[in-house]
Amino acid sequence: MLTLEEVFNDINVPFTVDENGAYQIGDTTKYIKIRTLKESVDAFRNEKKRFYNMHFKYKDEGKQLIYLEEFALEEPTVTDFTKPFIMMYFNGSPKRVFYARQVVCKEATRPKDRRTLSAFIKRYHLQQQVGARYYYGFYSKKNDELLGVMTFGKNLNPKYQKDEGLMELKRMVWLPDVQVRYGLSKGIQTFFKTHPEFDKVLSYSLNDISNGNAYEKAGFELAAHSNPGTRFKNPNDLLDNYSFQIKSSWGARTGVIAKRIHPFPKEQCTSQFLEELIETELPHRSDDGKGYLPTVDSGNDTWIYYKNK
Repeated sequence: MLTLEEVFNDINVPFTVDENGAYQIGDTTKYIKIRTLKESVDAFRNEKKRFYNMHFKYKDEGKQLIYLEEFALEEPTVTDFTKPFIMMYFNGSPKRVFYARQVVCKEATRPKDRRTLSAFIKRYHLQQQVGARYYYGFYSKKNDELLGVMTFGKNLNPKYQKDEGLMELKRMVWLPDVQVRYGLSKGIQTFFKTHPEFDKVLSYSLNDISNGNAYEKAGFELAAHSNPGTRFKNPNDLLDNYSFQIKSSWGARTGVIAKRIHPFPKEQCTSQFLEELIETELPHRSDDGKGYLPTVDSGNDTWIYYKNK
């Protein structure tokens, strides 16, 4: 695994390190810091808003603090994401810039095409793939090269679950060296055109890596600021993780805990019991170990696009 300093040196990008240990990308207002698993677990147990507060401290100073996790320094992520990500901010844009009129956005309806788009997400999206109902690919009009992918699915937040006209933008990702200007807008409009039964799209910008500007420019409205999110992570493989929602009576009776260990009676499912169970007994999905550690992030913003506004 490389260090962040070695990554900067490998791509010949100058940097300075500030008093918080964040690496300034050249003379830009972008700063990157590696958040270790140990730091994230400690924040969960002692100061849940540590990274959230730091995010807004930098924002108030006109800067953006980007938190990456340790796997961002390992292959293939360091090559497929981290280095191009830093270069994009240093140069002001990726190597290849397309305009929306130069690409075709189309829905993948055949299983084979959906698998291709799913593999693209798994390779290039920092948070990997999640379940989705609708898949869209962005292709160069010049040579049919796959440049990016969007997926949509039902939002699981109880606040929005009953809204039949709302879909969540689950994933949006581009090739590391590509930017499609107005691509987000093109994707949303294509979705509404192919699925007119929906009139709203919800999405989240993660404070760890985004300031939400792309959503605002595309016409989304800011709906809410969210507190730090909690995830349970396999210490051997940070990409093997679960939402905080597994720590629930339902999860222990019929959900992840019940399926991976065995069902537990409702009266046994206290918060402390479930947390200890997840940390010590829940089997890993990517190896033969047990136990997921609780972590926190910087929170996120909720954005909604209204078709008829």
